Amino acid sequence: MNVLILTNSKISSGAGVIAKNFKEALENQGVGVKILVNQYSEESEDVINMQSPSETRLISFIRELVHNKLVKNTLLKGILLFSKIFKYSNSFVFKSIHKSKYSIQDVDQTKSIYKSELLYTKISNFKPDAIIVLFMQNFVNYKNLYDLREYYDQIPICVSLLDMAPITGGCHYTWDCLGYQNNCKSCPAVPTQFNQKIENNLKFKNHYATEGDFNFIYSSEYQKDVLDKSVISSVNRKYKIPLPTNEKYFFNNEQLRENTRIELGYNIEDIVLFFGAMNLTDPRKGGTLLFEIVKEMIDNEELNRLKFLIIGSNSQKFKEFIPKNRLICLDMIPPSDLPKYYNVADLFLSPSIEDAGPMMVNQSLMCGTRVCAFEIGVALDMIKPNKECGRCSKNIDSEDLYESIRDEVLFQQKNNRDSLRKKCAETAFPITSKSAVSEKWITTLNTILKEQEKNVKR
Repeated sequence: MNVLILTNSKISSGAGVIAKNFKEALENQGVGVKILVNQYSEESEDVINMQSPSETRLISFIRELVHNKLVKNTLLKGILLFSKIFKYSNSFVFKSIHKSKYSIQDVDQTKSIYKSELLYTKISNFKPDAIIVLFMQNFVNYKNLYDLREYYDQIPICVSLLDMAPITGGCHYTWDCLGYQNNCKSCPAVPTQFNQKIENNLKFKNHYATEGDFNFIYSSEYQKDVLDKSVISSVNRKYKIPLPTNEKYFFNNEQLRENTRIELGYNIEDIVLFFGAMNLTDPRKGGTLLFEIVKEMIDNEELNRLKFLIIGSNSQKFKEFIPKNRLICLDMIPPSDLPKYYNVADLFLSPSIEDAGPMMVNQSLMCGTRVCAFEIGVALDMIKPNKECGRCSKNIDSEDLYESIRDEVLFQQKNNRDSLRKKCAETAFPITSKSAVSEKWITTLNTILKEQEKNVKR
């Protein structure tokens, strides 16, 4: 079996690494895999780059430029014109200018960045039996996917929901908006003049998803709930496959934990609480709740053994109220260092209040580090039904999450933490490890191919 993976994001960093995890997971099952990536990633016979290194650098420069306040104000009235002139700008220009909790990017998702023929030409020396779509925004649209399906004799298209954008009019996160269930006529994510474009996006996606018989892949019950209600996927087949976590890096590593605790100055009695995000003040990531929760924990004498390890932008703000001897703040770190900090921690806090993941939950659990989170995203699958993995807070407020953290810290203080870590890692492995997920993908792809054969015979 051969599989083609499509993704916009550079596969060497950030969310783009997911494509590499998919590739390695499938290859471990004997599948031939190539990645077609928009942003220039690396020179490899298994990686097909759409952009040249210079194009990717130029686009990065423009992205940084439009974050400038003066440039934003200048572009505000001419965003549509700007988007037509610079074919790559639609996403980051709009996102930079129109800040919204809904995190909408591509205003016009019917527009083709690349002609389908060009995509086909790029991959013409590789014949896939199925196509897996990861991050598609500002790279390929639903017509591209439909066309590729036709070029390859109607092979299955599997759209993986890494967020909600593939089944909405453009929003990566729906929050309280239900427009994606009907027509997106009154989109709260954009100024009124853009409403028609958002409505057209939804109609466009629904048409090609239906005509192309796309398969939708979700990784959590949280995603399934949105998927089931979306007008786009109402007649399409849906399959549940957890996101893969690379067990070569994320595992319960006793030696790494011991060395890192010594390096950071933690002693055996300390209970280390770890949390982090690209932007710790992001409302979607629970940024508005973090400060309230941490202040309350600092004032609780029962939790005086608790130490804080915080990674990400804005982490320095916690220095204003957390005693110096209880806090370690780090700015951005390379992804390769994450296993080190998961292992050193006794508890990972995920305060996200709107999230398809986050992947950090799965990564933490694979390292044996229990998690406290709201009943959001993967927490519904990984934590809520598995008492070995931590605690879930049903109510999305600071008090409920604070109580979960407090109960968890007191619980760990009374129990053998090494034993808790072992049970946590053992519980997570058969759900989210790359090897377990790869088997699930093979089973699902075979099922999809058999279903397709039946439909052809009919």
